[in-house]
Amino acid sequence: MRTALSFKGLLLTGAGLAILTASPSAYAQNASAAQDEAATDGLQVITVTAQRRSENLQSTPVAVTAFTGDSLKTMQVSSVLDMAQHVPNVSFTSALASSSSVAAFIRGAGQANAGFAFTDSAVGFYVDDVYHARLSGTNLLFNDIDRIEVLRGPQGTLYGRNNLTGAVKVVRKQADGTTFGSAEGSYGSRDYNDQKATFSTAIAPDKLAVIVSGFHQYKGDYYDAPAIGGKRGKDEQYGARVGLAWIGDGPFSAKANVSYTHEKGDGAAQINFTEGLKETGGAFGTYISPIPSSSFNEQINADLTLGYDFDNGLKLKAITGYIRGDDRFRFDVYGGQVNATTGAYTAGFDRRSNMINHQFSQELQLSGDVGGNVQFILGGYYFHETIRQVFNDNVLGYQVLPDTIHQVTNSYAGFGQATWRFAPRFSLTLGGRYTRETKDIDATLSNGLFLPSQTLTAVGGHLSFTNFSPKGEIDFQATRDIFIYASISRGFQSGGFNASVVANPTLFNTPYGAETVTAYEAGMKSEFFDHHLRVNADWFVNRFGEIQTNTYIGTSVVTQNAGTALVHGPELEVTAEPVHGLTLFGNGSLTLDKYLKLNANTAAARANADALPRVSKWQYNIGFNARHSLGGEGMGTLHASSSLAYRSSYNVDPGLVAISQMPAQTLLNAAVGWTSDNGKLDVTLSADNLTNNRFYVTGSNYGVNRKSRLQNEPRLVKIAVSYKL
Repeated sequence: MRTALSFKGLLLTGAGLAILTASPSAYAQNASAAQDEAATDGLQVITVTAQRRSENLQSTPVAVTAFTGDSLKTMQVSSVLDMAQHVPNVSFTSALASSSSVAAFIRGAGQANAGFAFTDSAVGFYVDDVYHARLSGTNLLFNDIDRIEVLRGPQGTLYGRNNLTGAVKVVRKQADGTTFGSAEGSYGSRDYNDQKATFSTAIAPDKLAVIVSGFHQYKGDYYDAPAIGGKRGKDEQYGARVGLAWIGDGPFSAKANVSYTHEKGDGAAQINFTEGLKETGGAFGTYISPIPSSSFNEQINADLTLGYDFDNGLKLKAITGYIRGDDRFRFDVYGGQVNATTGAYTAGFDRRSNMINHQFSQELQLSGDVGGNVQFILGGYYFHETIRQVFNDNVLGYQVLPDTIHQVTNSYAGFGQATWRFAPRFSLTLGGRYTRETKDIDATLSNGLFLPSQTLTAVGGHLSFTNFSPKGEIDFQATRDIFIYASISRGFQSGGFNASVVANPTLFNTPYGAETVTAYEAGMKSEFFDHHLRVNADWFVNRFGEIQTNTYIGTSVVTQNAGTALVHGPELEVTAEPVHGLTLFGNGSLTLDKYLKLNANTAAARANADALPRVSKWQYNIGFNARHSLGGEGMGTLHASSSLAYRSSYNVDPGLVAISQMPAQTLLNAAVGWTSDNGKLDVTLSADNLTNNRFYVTGSNYGVNRKSRLQNEPRLVKIAVSYKL
C-alpha cells in the first residue's frame, strides 16, 4: 500500500514539474510581476464578492474574513479545520464519524450531525458559487485556491437556504488565457506526504483556455488501538479538476469545471471514558474498541457558469451545479466497552453507514446599474436533492435490522437586493428573499433491539416550509479610509425529520421545525498610517427563534427546537505592517449567550441550561509573517511565520453533560523558509501544533459506561518544496 501511495505522489509531482518547466516565457512574465509587487508598500488590497459583485473588502458592509491563495500558504492553512483558527467566532471540527466531514458553527448556531442525510448545516458552503448541501467531503486539502471568504451573519438574502449564521465561499483559480502554474511536494512526520500541481494556458488563442490541477495527501497513524493491534489514524485523499473558459471578445462568457475527489482512512475514532471521566484505555487518546473505524468519501462535481453583458449595462448570469456524493463510515459510537467478567475490550455500538446523494442546483441572476447611483441584483434559485442512507447497527453484540432512509428535497427561491447611493458618502441597501422548500421522506426503521421480536416499521412524511428573509443596511464612508455600517437581517434554516433512531421508530414522529434568526450588526472598517494598519471591528446581536440543537435519547441522535436564544458580542480583526517585511495580525471575539425561553421536554430544558452548545466566550488568534532579503544576487529571501490560536471552554451537548464539557484549547503553529529572488522557488519547514498540545474537541453521553470523546491530532512537522511559473 505504501508503495502505491508514493507512486501516485511521485507521478503527480513529476507531471506538474514537467508541465511547468516547459514554459519559460510564462516564467519571465511572472518574475517581473513579483518584482513589481515587492516594490509596493502597505497592506494588500483584498477584493471580495460577498455581495455578489467585486468590491474592496474595506468598503463591504458585511463581516468578512478573506484569504488569498498566497496568504493561506503563508499561514499554513491547508484545510477548512485550519482556517477556523483565523476567523473570529467560528468553530469547524471533524464530525463524529468521518474525518472528511465538518461540523460547522458560526456565531452561536450550526449542525453537529454532518454525516446524516436528513440534517442541513446552518453554515452554507460554496465552491465557485455552487452550494454544497452535504458537508461530507468538505475537509480536504486545499488546492488551486484563488481566495476564500468567510462571511459571518445571516446570508439568506443573496445566498439562500441554510445560511443562517454565515457562509464559506471557496473561489478556485480559473483559466483566463494567460499561462500560469505551480507544483508543490511535502514530506513530514507520521509518514505525512502531499503533492499538488496546477497548470493553465490558452488552447485556442483568444477563444478557449484550460486549467488542470490535482492533489494527493497521506497522513499516518497517531493513536493507540490495543484491541486491534498497533496504531491507527491514517488518512489518504486525492483529487483532480479540469476547467475550461471561453476567453473570446464580446458580451458572452462561459466557464465549466469537472472535479473528482476521493478520501479513505481510519475515520474519527471515539475514545471511551469511565463514569469518573477517565480514559478507559488508561492513556490519552487510546481507542479500546476492536471495531476498525473507517471513513470513505467520493465526490464528482460539475458546474457551468454562463454570462452575457448587455449594451445597456445589464448583466445576466446562469450558474448550474451538479454533485454526486458517496459517503461511508464505520465507527464504535461508544468507543468500545470492557467486559465486566474478563476485563477484555469488546465492541460497544458498532455503526455502519452508506449514503449516496445527488444534488442539482440552478441559479439565474440579473444585475445592473441605474443612473450611476443604484446597483441591483435580481435572481431565482432552484435546488433538488435525492439522498439515500442505510444504517447497519450492532449494539452490544445485538444485530439491529438495517434502517433505510430516502429523502427528496426541493427548494425554490426568488431574491433581490439594491444599493442606493443617496448622498455622496451614504448608501442604503434593501433586499429580501422568498423561499419555499419541501422535504419528503420514506424509510424503514428497526423496531426493537432483540431478535426474534425485531421488526421493520415503514414510516414516511412530508414537510413544507416558506420563509421571507429581508435585509436592510446603511453605510457611511466617513473618510477615504474609514467605512461605517449598520444592518438588520433575518436568516432561515428549514426543519427536518429525526431519522437516526435506533430500534425506536416512535422518535421519527417528532420532527423538528425551522430555525430563524434576527441579526443586528454595526461595524467599522478602517485603515491608518498610509494603509499600514487595518482595523475591522463589529458588534453583532443574534436573536434565535426555535434554535436547533442536537442531543441523544438512548442510542438515538435527535434534533430538537430548544427555544429562543440570544447570542451577541464584539469581533475584532487587526493587521499591521510596522516596517517593510513584517506583518502582524490578530483577531478575537467575546461571545455572550443565553436562552430567553426553553421549550419543554428538550434536553436544554431538562438541564435548565444557561448556555448554548459549542459557544466559547473567548476566541483569539495572534501571529506574524516576516521576510528578510539576504542581499546579493541569487541569495534569496528568508521568511518566518507563527500564529497562536486560543479558544475558551465550551460544552457540546445542549444538556450540558459533564462528558461534553471541553477544556480551553491552544494551538501554536510556526514555519521558517527560503524563497528565491524571483519568487518562484520556495522551501519551507513548518510545524502544526508545535507544542503537541493534545485535547478533546467533542464529547457524547449515551448512558452508563457509554461515554466517548473525539481527540485532536498531534504535532505534524513537514518540509515543503514549491515552484511556480
